[in-house]
Formats: sequence, structure tokens, C-alpha cells
Amino acid sequence: MWQNLDTLMLAVNVKAVWLRRTATRVAFLASDEAAYVTGGVDTVDGGALA
Repeated sequence: MWQNLDTLMLAVNVKAVWLRRTATRVAFLASDEAAYVTGGVDTVDGGALA
């Protein structure tokens, strides 16, 4: 399936970074620090729309 080990490692790393950023954002929104966040769109897409 994976022709190149470097390609596999890159794919795994990208997924890990995305999961870490998403988890960090969810943790913030669940914390007391986000008490004043009252609405809006919070895009977590790994910079795809940047």
C-alpha cells in the first residue's frame, strides 16, 4: 500500500499534528478561559483555508 516509508511517516505526522491541534482547541473551549466566548465559527482545519 505505502510505496515509501517517508510518505507513511509524513502522513502519520500530519494526522498527529491535526489531532493535537483539535484536542487543544476542544480543551480550551471546555475550560473556564473560554467563558466569554459567546459564538462564532472556529475553523480547525490545519490551515487548509488559510
